[in-house]
Amino acid sequence: MESNPTESRIPRREVVNADWLIKLRWVAVIGQFLTILTVISILKIQLEIFSLGIILCVTAVSNFFLELWHRRFLKKFAEHMASTEINLVLGLVMTLDLLSLTALLYSSGGPTNPFSFFFFVNLSLSAFVLSNRWSWSLNLLSVFCYCVLLYSHVDVPELDIGEAFEPVRISGELTLPQAGMIIAFTTCSSVIVYFVTRLTSEVRFQGEALRIAEAREAETQKLQALGTLAAGAAHELSTPLSTISIVINELQQLLKNRAPSEPTSPIPNNLISSEILSEDVSLIKEELDRCRGILAKLSADAGQSAGEPLQNLTVKDFAEYVISELPITLQYEMEVSTQDSTETLTTPLTALGFAIGGIIKNAFDAQAESADSRIKFHLKVVKTKFKKELVWQVLDRGTGMTPNVLRRMREPFFTTKEPGKGMGLGVFLAYSTIERLGGRLKYESEPGVGTTATITLPMEN
Repeated sequence: MESNPTESRIPRREVVNADWLIKLRWVAVIGQFLTILTVISILKIQLEIFSLGIILCVTAVSNFFLELWHRRFLKKFAEHMASTEINLVLGLVMTLDLLSLTALLYSSGGPTNPFSFFFFVNLSLSAFVLSNRWSWSLNLLSVFCYCVLLYSHVDVPELDIGEAFEPVRISGELTLPQAGMIIAFTTCSSVIVYFVTRLTSEVRFQGEALRIAEAREAETQKLQALGTLAAGAAHELSTPLSTISIVINELQQLLKNRAPSEPTSPIPNNLISSEILSEDVSLIKEELDRCRGILAKLSADAGQSAGEPLQNLTVKDFAEYVISELPITLQYEMEVSTQDSTETLTTPLTALGFAIGGIIKNAFDAQAESADSRIKFHLKVVKTKFKKELVWQVLDRGTGMTPNVLRRMREPFFTTKEPGKGMGLGVFLAYSTIERLGGRLKYESEPGVGTTATITLPMEN
């Protein structure tokens, strides 16, 4: 039996929060029922049982449907849902909880009921589960509900604490203790919401930073493994390639020595002339040298770029260096302002040039069969108060990529090229190098229209 791939993933924070919210609401329903039962049967306090029972039923029924939604919909489709959609459902549920708590307190003494402190429990939970906007909205709603309870509620004689806490509807004025309670309630609820939202935001930030660090560490390990593989391949293949090179050199020398003594008579059809054979040997030697160069470059790029010294150069010089190092005759249009072209950046030139060069070569290959084979470059320096970045866009008008292909761009050894034309490492190495330097690489593509690769590199302010 095949396992669902979504079950093996770590669930989204909203899914976990919804699960715990459902459990806490069931606990709240049971706790409220037992409290009402105890007050009526043991303490012999008369309450409006019918209205309290309806409120409990509404909470229980809403929690039943919330659990149904969580099990049959949220768990299965959470990856395809926006956080705002999940927050909307949970926010409406917690709004209902605040209104239910207000209704329970209204029928059982209002602010004189000791359980009015449960407003702070609801607010703490909402600040932890919901977004900041929802949390502060519920804070305002709780203050309003508390003021409603001060204005009007059903008195319980056993909870009477004097005329100062009579409902405003009866006394006709807001007493000083009541005004103080409103100020104290607003202050406490706001402090709770503020600090809980700050803490949860920090926890989310730390969690996201940890996730990014773990992803980079995983890519670094893959990159190190590829470097070891490349260095090992270069070492293992260097000996046979060197032997072949020696044999070819000797064969070339032998053919040169034979050439003058060849007969001038016509050559039989079943023989090959020394001139033709010499050309073939020269071609083999060229291809052999090319293979040795590729192995040497692969070994260097995979294993040595991490320790490369930084170089300081202008944006224009950097772009021209990257383009000049490409093993293709590239036709391009580069848009960069005069001011931005003179801005300087400090970077490991060889490593970064190799990474961006792979992106450009992919764009060239994708557009090779189009009527206009020119690649467009947009370079711009973006400055803010805290940082300065170089944004380099590489645009091609090739066949484009589907969303499924875009999702797999970071995978090593994944390629859409024909067998023998690519290993699927260029984009993976580009992602690893650019992110290791604190930059970002983003692909946008549309089938039949083309692809845009946006490279964002940090610059010193």
